[in-house]
Amino acid sequence: MAVPKEIRDVERPINSIVKQIGDKWAVIKRIGCERKNGKNYPINGPVVGHIVDGVFIPKVDPELEITSKSYGDYMLARSVSLDLLDELKNSQINPLYQSMTAVQGV
Repeated sequence: MAVPKEIRDVERPINSIVKQIGDKWAVIKRIGCERKNGKNYPINGPVVGHIVDGVFIPKVDPELEITSKSYGDYMLARSVSLDLLDELKNSQINPLYQSMTAVQGV
């Protein structure tokens, strides 16, 4: 399906193409080309944004923020669980321990 002229004329990043995905117009980055049998074939990269109501909207990747609070929670859970794991290893309930470690993937 051809891309309408009003969608193609929207200002967007250089070396990008517009492709309809569902009911949205995705802007896809061209990252290079590959030569096969004497012809160049373009290689498309990731989606860098969308065109909505005639305006290019860049895609924003969420950033993972690690704080000292979340690290403290992790260390507390780890320190408590290591003691429990050692107790479970030394206990008489071996089948239970084996099934729990199989589920955990340890």
